[in-house]
Amino acid sequence: MIKQKQFLNFWFKGISNYVDALVSPERQKFMQHCGKACADSCDMQIYQKAWAVSQGNLTSCIRQVHKKLTPEVIYVLVDEFGIPAEKCFDVMYTHCRCALVNNKFVETPLQCECSRQNLLYIWESLLGKGNVSVERKQTILSGDKYCVFRITFR
Repeated sequence: MIKQKQFLNFWFKGISNYVDALVSPERQKFMQHCGKACADSCDMQIYQKAWAVSQGNLTSCIRQVHKKLTPEVIYVLVDEFGIPAEKCFDVMYTHCRCALVNNKFVETPLQCECSRQNLLYIWESLLGKGNVSVERKQTILSGDKYCVFRITFR
């Protein structure tokens, strides 16, 4: 088992170096695939069920997701810059949920693009491509206390 962990440490260090070397468009494309795989492995089912139960009501869906994932993931209504509260939410992670980070395989804050892509993939799957934007506001790997992503629905 120790040999496998050592191998994975070296292997992910190579991947991490690769991600660090990529320019933004290529990094986003790479992380898009990572975020999709992560979403499909766990959270996508939670969001799909919440969407079905809420019968397409965005606020109700978010409340369902919030109930299921709290305290790890907290949805907070945002009411600033004239955006109607039901069209903009912050997602706050109280701790890093990335198994690669938690197992110390990856340490770069650039990995947080995977979480942004994860949320984008999930919400676009529910609402359609181009109907959602996700902005990374702060991340634990960047030294912040929480990870916060702003989701805006069009």
